[in-house]
Amino acid sequence: MIEYIGYTGSVLVAISLTMSNIWRLRWINLAGSILFMIYGLFLGLVPVAVVNAFITLVNLYYLRQLARNKDYFSLLPVDVHNSRFMQKFITFHKREIKRFFPEFTPENLETSEAVFILRNMIPVGLFVFHPHDNGEIHIDLDYVIPSYRDLKNAHFMFHSDNTYFEQYHASVFLLTPRSRSVRSYAERMGFTADPDNPKQYHRMIPKYS
Repeated sequence: MIEYIGYTGSVLVAISLTMSNIWRLRWINLAGSILFMIYGLFLGLVPVAVVNAFITLVNLYYLRQLARNKDYFSLLPVDVHNSRFMQKFITFHKREIKRFFPEFTPENLETSEAVFILRNMIPVGLFVFHPHDNGEIHIDLDYVIPSYRDLKNAHFMFHSDNTYFEQYHASVFLLTPRSRSVRSYAERMGFTADPDNPKQYHRMIPKYS
């Protein structure tokens, strides 16, 4: 029985080292170090228990620091026809963009609008959309770079008092997920499938003014 605790701890620590998101890395590493500490105590391996107790405390310290840090979010509108930075951003991340949004191409930008999601003034995400006169915002791309995928950016877009889309008299976001991960992300952000078109998800836009 005790060896399974050790195996599980090893697997969790190994998995944590593959995480690009520092929040997930700390939580998974914390779980692994706690299991290793228990493993060491059960077998009387004092050095193993002590080292992993120390790692546990380090993880708890940094998780507390991460929880206390207050991020500043804002949106930066992009000139889709002339922004060289946006083009470089899309080119650099094109492989992941293709994985999450396989139907998105640079040609989509010809008739779209876009904003960068800034987090502490760092451009961490790109949001490309089509506004329609009937109040619908069709999402073409909602991409965030790997190291910032802790859903805080999404909460800013969809759950905070974000009034950016009021200029379009928008009432609903529409998204057609083409991958399981995007579908799961949409559901976590409060999107629901359209009963008449299950492939399309929608989320009402709150009014704050």
